[in-house]
Amino acid sequence: MTAPLAEIRLHPSPILRTASMRVENTWTCRKEARELADQMLAVMHASPTPGVGLAAQQVGRLLRVMVWNATGLRSDDHALANAYIIARYGIAREQEACLSLPGVQRVKPRAQTVRIRGYDLFAKESVEITAHGFEARILQHETDHLDGFLFIDRREPKPSRKKVRT
Repeated sequence: MTAPLAEIRLHPSPILRTASMRVENTWTCRKEARELADQMLAVMHASPTPGVGLAAQQVGRLLRVMVWNATGLRSDDHALANAYIIARYGIAREQEACLSLPGVQRVKPRAQTVRIRGYDLFAKESVEITAHGFEARILQHETDHLDGFLFIDRREPKPSRKKVRT
């Protein structure tokens, strides 16, 4: 029997404003994070509104886990634990929405390119990813969730050529 899909938490749920906790570097914790990521992807793909990313807070968990898919092809599903942005470049203003705020859309300034570090839950290794355009926007949106912010909260990003955090 398959477990029921988690429900997406909607604004103003307090968990959406709570920063997530790091996934511990143990086999058991990473296994739990991988199972959570699989469930999150199922929820994201089953959403009546097309979803391209999801953070653990959005399914009621305070683990630093995020999933995304910029193309819609299941082969392009990604999952990171302990993700954080280390650099941002350029600025683009584009329309943005969120599964936790149905019907709300805003033009948001975000970095055009980001470098992000984390633990790839599918490849089972630490990675550094450089993303551009739409994928960069998704990664910024989901890391905001992991830090307890919603896209309606964020101000103008400050592009940097320096590392933001190492």
